[in-house]
Amino acid sequence: MRNLLLSLVLLFAAISTVFAQKLTVESFKLASSDLTAQTQPRKDLNNRNCAVVKYSSWVS
Repeated sequence: MRNLLLSLVLLFAAISTVFAQKLTVESFKLASSDLTAQTQPRKDLNNRNCAVVKYSSWVS
């Protein structure tokens, strides 16, 4: 009984983790005053500069 309960809890945790990774972009705007890309540059696997994308989880 204990193993069954533990298995069910782990199954639901794994399923919820899979669905938690979905992200939908509803709007996009340029923050011209944000200098993060200039002060903390990022490189891709080919050692070229790439974009820095930030997101906010609050809804206006």
